[in-house]
Amino acid sequence: MNIIMREREREREREREISMHNNACIYFFIRKLLISIIIVIIGSSKTMERDMVVDMVTKMVDKGVNITKVVADEDTTTFSHLRTIHNNITKISDRNHIRKTFSSNLYGLQPKHKSLSTKVIRYLVKCFNYMLAQNRGNPDGIQKGLDALGKHPFGDHTSCSDSWCSHVNNPKQKYTALPYGKPMRDSHLQESLQTVCSKFLKYSIKLSNLGSTQANESFNKTVSMKAPKNHHFSSSASLNYRVAASVAEKNTGQTYVVEVNRRVGLSPGKHTKKFCYLRDSQSRKRQAIVRTKKAKRRRIELKAKKCQTTSCKEIREGPTYMSGVGIGDPNSAVKEIPRPSSVPQLQSLSSVKDHSLVFFDLETTGLARTSHILQVAAVCGDETFSTYVMPKEQITPSASEVTGLKLNNGALYHNERKVNAISISSALETFLSFIEKQACVILVGHNIKSFDVHVLFHPLDSCSLLDRMAHCVQGFLDTKYLFKLVYHS
Repeated sequence: MNIIMREREREREREREISMHNNACIYFFIRKLLISIIIVIIGSSKTMERDMVVDMVTKMVDKGVNITKVVADEDTTTFSHLRTIHNNITKISDRNHIRKTFSSNLYGLQPKHKSLSTKVIRYLVKCFNYMLAQNRGNPDGIQKGLDALGKHPFGDHTSCSDSWCSHVNNPKQKYTALPYGKPMRDSHLQESLQTVCSKFLKYSIKLSNLGSTQANESFNKTVSMKAPKNHHFSSSASLNYRVAASVAEKNTGQTYVVEVNRRVGLSPGKHTKKFCYLRDSQSRKRQAIVRTKKAKRRRIELKAKKCQTTSCKEIREGPTYMSGVGIGDPNSAVKEIPRPSSVPQLQSLSSVKDHSLVFFDLETTGLARTSHILQVAAVCGDETFSTYVMPKEQITPSASEVTGLKLNNGALYHNERKVNAISISSALETFLSFIEKQACVILVGHNIKSFDVHVLFHPLDSCSLLDRMAHCVQGFLDTKYLFKLVYHS
């Protein structure tokens, strides 16, 4: 009987604990709900950054820290609110955000100016970055640089300096980063570019004294790795320890673990010490490599390749995610674009003695890479090859003037003499048959890397002859670069 009474008493105790636990859960749920409602009523999440900066600066000033400058971007009104509390603080703009603001203004001009391609915008942004780097602490130099930036890409070098512009001493020098190596001719685009530069001209003093928030971004990354956002650490002391570990790692490196163990009287451990020193050594090596010119060029090449790959994929996929994309006809057919052909890779050849050199040249309907072929000619030793091709588009006057080829009433004429022209597929078949007679063929031509190879690949791909071409041709050799090696001027 006593045993039964004890069991009943235990059951009542359990029911009381469950009831108290449920009440506590309801209480904490209501408390969090009220707090969230109060936060929504006080302000939106957009004011979070502003309030945090003001709060942090106020706490640092109260602790006796003399804060005179704050590096911030141009996206918030943080500084205007900060000045209402601390009048002696000045703002320094972030270099990367200024660059992004300039590039955003240029991309905003793209719909109005067709000649303002992405390649041209990258060139202008690069010039803008160089101008900022060369005129640190020099507001007058910023003003002269912005004035020259609106003229230099258009062939006007009156405001340029010979310290950075080689066109001052050699006006005929090509623009390596502009299309076809020539200055732009769009006067309306020049007016728009000068308008954009005039906006930045008002802030020449600010542009001559820019800061950087890269250190903060690096620290934020370290904190996010030690305290991920998908875990809740702010309700316990764990967050303080994690942020403190991030600060120690930022200031002293991975060896902070060894120092912490020593302070609390623990042995760091042989393997722990070795691992920390190894990580710090690797970090110093990475930082030294990243600062080299070779690494910077490689980073730019990889970024351009990634952007090109992404653009190709987006074009092949078509519109998949955009406003109102699902409102159209659901029964409309989706066109599949075939996979792109592989991009040839540049490799250096130690010797060409064991290869057959086939010198070739193309005549085309224009100067674009998508132009149609008019004539294919090649020479290998004593053997020669030449054939005319009937184009499917009109020949530009400039191309006719250079090649002497004209299209009249469905017939092709060379220097007013009618020639026998065949289809592009037949011409490529006979050209490949000529190449296949040789072993280990290398196609040689002048300026083929930037023009002839691209023009040749388009019809080869459309006629499904690229694989056959890859079997008989080992590579291409551009004599333009050989001439540059011999004749530096």
